[in-house]
Amino acid sequence: AINCKIARPSEDFFMNFNQFNPTALMKRALELGEEWAEADAVASMLEDTKKTLLASITNEFLGQGRNKTTAETMALASKEYLDHIKQLGEARKDKNKTNVKYQTYKVWVGLIQTKEANQRAEMRMGGSTT
Repeated sequence: AINCKIARPSEDFFMNFNQFNPTALMKRALELGEEWAEADAVASMLEDTKKTLLASITNEFLGQGRNKTTAETMALASKEYLDHIKQLGEARKDKNKTNVKYQTYKVWVGLIQTKEANQRAEMRMGGSTT
């Protein structure tokens, strides 16, 4: 069984909005990107092995003298195959969740950059409205 559970974001998932630290922002973006890549790899591996597993289980039933249609139907209903499909569903869900976290963080960084640019523009104009 492959463990592909993704932890909920901690309270420090996003840095304090008033702290602009490009190094820390990039480090966090890299971490989130790597979490997404790992979750994507798990889901892809499970997807890639789905047909191979089905064929293997089908062959076991064929070896017991079943015809092809019956053997495939039994393979599709087997606990081993159903467990694989369940793991695949969980992996896809986790992949999507990690992608949402990564994309949300990228948007958040963009908002911080906009805020910083606006503050610099305000300072150049000699006033501050934030």
